[in-house]
Amino acid sequence: MNWRSFLAGVVIGAATAYMTTEAAAKNHILSSDHVLNIVKKQFKSQGPITGSWIHMQKEKYELENTTYNVYKGGITSHKNQAKEIIEFIADSKTGRILDYYPISV
Repeated sequence: MNWRSFLAGVVIGAATAYMTTEAAAKNHILSSDHVLNIVKKQFKSQGPITGSWIHMQKEKYELENTTYNVYKGGITSHKNQAKEIIEFIADSKTGRILDYYPISV
């Protein structure tokens, strides 16, 4: 075995591993619990959270001509002695909040 063959094998193996890792990362879906934890971290900056929930089934959601697989859920908190409920829609791949809105109690 000469060094050129060995080096070519190492380069091809590394390139294949990189491309496989990138392809897997693009199709990775976060669990609903992981997405809920990401969302809760984002809302904690606005005050304490007293409750939260998330639907475990993904749904299709269209925003600005792009279709996302999303989880829907909610956050409960107390502000100024009043209960506040906010429902959210979060991307299942990134956990990014795509939309949120308050719910009247």
